Amino acid sequence: MSVLSLIKSMIIVMCGGLFLSGCASSLKDVKVEKVQLCEHKQCATLGSGIDADSFVSRIYAFLSRRINQDAKLTEAEPQTRELTSDSIKYFTQGGPLPFFTTLYSVKFTDVSYLDREKKEIRFKLRPWSSFLGVPVLCAEGEGTLTVRSPQDVQLETSSFCTWLVVGTVSWEMKLKLDHIDLDKATFAGYYSTGHAGPASGGKGSGYQVATFGGQLSPAQDTPISASASQQPSMQPAQPIKPKSVPVSVAAKPIEVVKVSSQTPKLQFKLELKDQNSNRVLEGGEEVVLVVEVVNQGEGTAEDVQLHFSGTQSLLTLFGPKQPVGNLVSGAGKRIELKGVLPTNVSSENAELKVGLSERHGFAPSEARVVRVATRGVEIREVVEVVSDLNVDDIPAKVSGYVKPEDVAVVIGIGAYREASLPAVKYARRDAEVVAKYLENLSGIPKANIALLTDANATKSDIEAYLEDWLPRRVNANSRVYLYYAGHGAPEPDGTKAYIVPYDGHPDFTSKLIPLARIQEALNRLKARESVVLLDSCFSGASGRSVMQSGIRPLVLSGQRQLAAGEKSVVVASASGSEVTSDFDQARHGLFTYYLLKGLRGEADRNGNGRVTLGELFAFVSSNVTMTASRELNRTQTPVMLAPSDAKFSGLEITRTR
Repeated sequence: MSVLSLIKSMIIVMCGGLFLSGCASSLKDVKVEKVQLCEHKQCATLGSGIDADSFVSRIYAFLSRRINQDAKLTEAEPQTRELTSDSIKYFTQGGPLPFFTTLYSVKFTDVSYLDREKKEIRFKLRPWSSFLGVPVLCAEGEGTLTVRSPQDVQLETSSFCTWLVVGTVSWEMKLKLDHIDLDKATFAGYYSTGHAGPASGGKGSGYQVATFGGQLSPAQDTPISASASQQPSMQPAQPIKPKSVPVSVAAKPIEVVKVSSQTPKLQFKLELKDQNSNRVLEGGEEVVLVVEVVNQGEGTAEDVQLHFSGTQSLLTLFGPKQPVGNLVSGAGKRIELKGVLPTNVSSENAELKVGLSERHGFAPSEARVVRVATRGVEIREVVEVVSDLNVDDIPAKVSGYVKPEDVAVVIGIGAYREASLPAVKYARRDAEVVAKYLENLSGIPKANIALLTDANATKSDIEAYLEDWLPRRVNANSRVYLYYAGHGAPEPDGTKAYIVPYDGHPDFTSKLIPLARIQEALNRLKARESVVLLDSCFSGASGRSVMQSGIRPLVLSGQRQLAAGEKSVVVASASGSEVTSDFDQARHGLFTYYLLKGLRGEADRNGNGRVTLGELFAFVSSNVTMTASRELNRTQTPVMLAPSDAKFSGLEITRTR
C-alpha cells in the first residue's frame, strides 16, 4: 500500500471511526450499476441475464463446496479489479499505540441454509487478521448474503475478537458485490470494515477481491454449464445421438522394460447438464450427459462400452448402453449424449448409474452414480434440489397459505454453559431450519414463531415462552407447535424424563425442565391442539456412562412421561432405550433430516399438495428406521404418542403448493 493510500485510510477512519463521525466510510452512498455472475466462461447480469433465484442457488452451491477454505482478501481498483495490495489495512486508534490492523483472509466454516423466499444465504465465518504483527484471535461469527435488488447484493458478517491484553472488540464487515466469478473463485465489491471496543477502534473502506484457494473434491465438483437464459424445449423425447470427440492425454516418458503382457487401465468421469442450469431435470427440458473415458494403461482396451442403470426416466433418455470403441494406450474419447425429457416425467429423486465394460474384462472396478431431482411441468412448487441430502435449500412460501392463529416455539441447544456437557452436533442448525419451514410451509407468521437457541434457551427463557408468551397469543382456533433439539436426561430410576436447558445440568433436577411440565403447560392452553416434535438426547447424567460420539440417546423407558394430553400429540425421535443419531452427510439430526424432507412434500403420499401428521409420521418413521439400520448400524424407531391416532393423523401440517 502506498504512503498516499495509508494517509487516505487514516483520514477516513479518524473521521468516521470510534471517536468522531461525519465521514462517508459506509456503503450507503455506494451505487452499483450492475452485478455480474460468471461461470463456465459465460457472464450474466443479475436481473436481465440471470434471475435472483438462480443467482443465489449458484452461489449457495459454490459456497457449500468451499467450507473451511480460506478466501484471501486484497485491495483492488474498482474499474479493472487489478490488485493494489496483498491484504486489507485499516487504521486503528487506541490500544498500546495507533497503527494499522491488517485483514488477510476469511474462512467460511459453515453454510447454514438458503432461504429462497428472502433470497438470502446464511453462513458462519472466521476472519484472520493481525495488529503490530501479532495475530488477532476471532471467534466464529455469523453472516448473510442477500439479494436486495438487481443492483444491490450485500454480504454482512460480524465476530468478536481479542488481541493480547486489549479487551474484546466487536468486528464487522459489509460488502456490496458487483462481480462474482465462480470459475476463478473470486468475489469482488465495495467493502466497509472495522472494529470497536472499550480500548480500541478502527474503520476502513474501499474495493476488495476475495479469492478462494484449495481444490474441490471430485465427488462435489459437478458444475452445470448450460446458460441460465435458455428456455426448456417442450418437445417429446428424442433419440440420442452419441458423439465421440478425441481427448488429448499428455505423453508419458518411454521406458524399456520386459513385460509378459500389456494391459489397459480405464478411467472415466461424467457430467450431467440441464438446459436451464437450475440442477433440476424438468419435463420438456434437454439433458446432456458427457462422459470422458481415458486409457492410462499400456495395452489397448477393446470394445469399450458404457452401461447405464437406475431410474427409468433417465434410462429412457440414455438407453441401457452406448459404445465407446477401442482405445489404444494413452488415448481417450469424449462421449456426449443428448435427449429431451417427456413433459409428464415423474417428480422424484432420480439416479443414473454409469459403468464401463471391456472385451477382456479390463474395466474399472467402480461405477459412478448421479443423483438429481426430476419434476413434471405441472408441478411447479416442488423444491429444486440437486440431491436428496439438501434440505437446507429453504422452500419459498406457498402463495396465499397463511395460518395467522397458529403459534410455534422452536428450541435448539448445541452448546451448553456447563463445560462438562458435550456439544449436541447440529442441534442449533436443526432448530433454525425447522423454524423456516414452519414459516414458509406451515403458514405460521414469523411474529408467532419463537426461536430459542443456545444462550437464549435458558431454563427461565423456555419457561417464560411456554407459560407467559404462548397463552397471550393462543386462542381456541390455534394450533401450537413445539420443537426441541438438544440434550435430554432421565431420572436415575427411569420414571421421569427432562430436557436440559442451556444453563442446566443432569445432576441437578432443579435445573432441568420435566417433559410432564411442558405437557401440562400445553394442555392448559385454549388452543384446539398442539404438536410436540422431539429430536432429543441425554449425555453425562449421574450414574450413566458417556455415550459414543455422534449419538444422542433418548431414553423413553417411562413412556407415560410422554403420554399426550387430550389436545396434544408427541412425535419423538426414538422409542424404548434406543438412541437417536446425527446424520453427518446432511449436517442434521437423522430424525430432523427426514422431518424436513417430509414437510417439504416427500411425505405427501396421495399427491394432493398437503402433508398431514399421519403422512409425516409414516414417512419419518420408515426412513429413519431404514437409514439407521443400513447406514449407521443402529436401531432407531420414532414413536408417536396421541390419545387418538385417528383424530391427529389427519391434521394438515404443511402445504407444498
